[in-house]
Amino acid sequence: MKTELQRTLTSRAEYLETHAHTLIIDADVHLTDMQRLSEAMRCKVASTDNYFHGRPLDLAQLLAEMTMARVDAALCWQNPSATEYGQDMEKNHEVLLRANQYVAECAARYPEKILPAGWTDPRALGVKGACALATQCVRELGFPIIKLNPAQNAYPMDSQDVIEVVQTILDLGAIPAFHYGADTAYTPASGLRTLADNRVPATSDRSAYGGVAVRVTMKPRTCIRIPAIWGWNAKICFLSLAPSATVTSRAT
Repeated sequence: MKTELQRTLTSRAEYLETHAHTLIIDADVHLTDMQRLSEAMRCKVASTDNYFHGRPLDLAQLLAEMTMARVDAALCWQNPSATEYGQDMEKNHEVLLRANQYVAECAARYPEKILPAGWTDPRALGVKGACALATQCVRELGFPIIKLNPAQNAYPMDSQDVIEVVQTILDLGAIPAFHYGADTAYTPASGLRTLADNRVPATSDRSAYGGVAVRVTMKPRTCIRIPAIWGWNAKICFLSLAPSATVTSRAT
């Protein structure tokens, strides 16, 4: 990881630690590079000013909405509705890497407002490609969190492929994040438990970005959902497994 990026990450963590009890943080934002929208998505956006699921949001729009809503920062990852795959896994890797890079670029411009997180996809990239992308996200882009969305990308969250990718993320020292819930058959709560049963790191982990909301350690073979780890979102689960069993809230 480059020295400049390391300094940015350290500075961001220190800022969040300092202001942990006063910041209002949106815990789930999907940023989109509008220059890379497909023609079909461009037409859909142009057809209505109303919201629709997956509607693209670029950095300028996000900052304006944050100002309007008096939100201090946002945890951001790419927008899967605007990331179009084909049959070529290598090309899919390039497409998803570019989407992750856009998030990193936004965070570099506004390091105290944009909290960047990565995204990988074992179905579209294959297991090897998904692990390689996770590695790029952590080592090259400096993302402390890597998300998998089995619901949006259509694969079982407790498959052996996912378990392998999760192990890679943990080995990198990052935190795996998941969308899960009853909205699709791919993401049952039991699937999250299966992941927890299979992944037990030897040492404690800490919520990324300095543990702004919650510091979590857990006994092996257990899992917990934290609805307010950075805000209101209840569908994002951050796995942070460890041998001890303490949950210390730092949120107000």
